[in-house]
Amino acid sequence: MSIFNKNPQDNLNAILNWKMDNGLGQIDQYIDRQIASDFNHMGKAFLANSMISLIEIVNHNNYSNEADTLIFPILFSIWHSFELLLKSGILALDILGDPSSIGTHRPEIGHKINDLFSRFEVKLTTLGLVGCKQNYLKNIEIMLSDLDGKNARFDFGRYSYDLKLNPQFYNQTDTSKRITQNTYVNIQTLIESLLLIINDFVKLIDELNLRIEYLDNTSTITIKDNDIDSGIQYTEKISEELDQILELDNNNFYEYVKKHLM
Repeated sequence: MSIFNKNPQDNLNAILNWKMDNGLGQIDQYIDRQIASDFNHMGKAFLANSMISLIEIVNHNNYSNEADTLIFPILFSIWHSFELLLKSGILALDILGDPSSIGTHRPEIGHKINDLFSRFEVKLTTLGLVGCKQNYLKNIEIMLSDLDGKNARFDFGRYSYDLKLNPQFYNQTDTSKRITQNTYVNIQTLIESLLLIINDFVKLIDELNLRIEYLDNTSTITIKDNDIDSGIQYTEKISEELDQILELDNNNFYEYVKKHLM
């Protein structure tokens, strides 16, 4: 029995291409814009998957310490989400910077998050969107710095050892005796950090993708910080949510994730 067949019950189906083209099976004539949009949707999906797992851990009070198992796919999904969202943002900025070449811009390759983040910052600066760097990147930059402190790479959460066979999840104090200390992940802090990232960085990527949605190779566009701010303010102004976002009770977490990531 194949998993790739339609279930007669509509609520038991997932359509792989629905988020990309509303299930119509039509690819955008400009492949770079299609890829930017696809990466945005997929990046949010990986982040949503992590958030739902974290919500379940909290709702069940980490019963039987399931967090010790679920943390691996959670961390990998977060990492892959950031990678996809940054690649989406870079591609959207390439198109905004040169719409006459839409259809020819190439997506970034590689898995080095810090390099992708640096390139994203440079492209924002090049387009004069310095305010976006200041207003929408602070929280993801904090988490990337945190991950960097653990020498995290693209396989962090996917394997227990890196390519050089160094253990990824131990705080080693004496390598000769293999004495180790536990490496903790604060679930509450992780949830709060991701909520803040959803509330600024993810909204920025959404807005950049919205800005390229109707461009073609005859378009001329000049974009400014206040253009982005006004777009995000139209959906939901960040400053109005920051005081409330960390006060969400467990029952509202899922609705928040669904609203912003699905």
